[in-house]
Formats: sequence, structure tokens, C-alpha cells
Amino acid sequence: MLFGGDAQQHRNSITHVIAAGLPILNARAISDIYPDFYMCKSPGAKQAMRHTQTLSFVAADRAALNTLIEAVDLFKERLGSGGERTCISVTGAPIRLESVHIVQNDADITRDVAPSLKETKLVLAQSVQIQDCQPLLR
Repeated sequence: MLFGGDAQQHRNSITHVIAAGLPILNARAISDIYPDFYMCKSPGAKQAMRHTQTLSFVAADRAALNTLIEAVDLFKERLGSGGERTCISVTGAPIRLESVHIVQNDADITRDVAPSLKETKLVLAQSVQIQDCQPLLR
């Protein structure tokens, strides 16, 4: 379940999309007690915040990238209009940053980049599907 996100628009970005997400199993458990947990005023919102993770996605192909961007845009649109929550299902694998080099001058900037990704999980997104969350919470 998305709770935020942003598509990385610059060409040299290491990741394509950064998203704050709540695993659906956590969302389902919290929803059983606080059906309105996704609203800031709900007592369940604090529980949701404790389980929300920051994910940095690297899209395996253009289709995965387009769907990730579409999901973030849909999340923002729905948030602004008070609409449904947006969920995504991602097939892929966790990845680990080993090094970052600038091709033009072969400069190793791993030490500069790695700390900014310390609090996020890197994920290779091989396929992505957008889903409405309400049916998943049952």
C-alpha cells in the first residue's frame, strides 16, 4: 500500500522510483482493528507508520518503469481527491549497492552515494501491477 512516492526524473539517478509502502499483511492486520488507519487522525495511523518502509526501485524494463510512475501518479491523484488507496504488486528481487562510478572520468563516488540509500531497501522491479487496496484488506 503506497503512502508516498516520487519518480526520479534525472538521467543519472541510481534508482527510478522511491516509494513509501506498507506491506499488505501489516495493512490487513491494522485494518482489522482500525479500518480508517490510513487517515492521519486514526489511532491506527501510528501503527501504520511503524511498519512503513522506504523502497527504492530500479526498473528492469520500460514496462515496469512506466507502471511504477503510473502508480505514484495515481497515488498522488487519489490522495488529492480523497479517493481509494493505491497498492502495487512487485515481482523482483532485493539488490545491494556495491559501487557507483562516473563513466566520463571513472570516478568512484560510492562513499558519497551509499549513505543516502542507507535507510531504503533497493529492489529490482521486474514486473509491477497496480491494484486497488480495498479488496486486498479483506
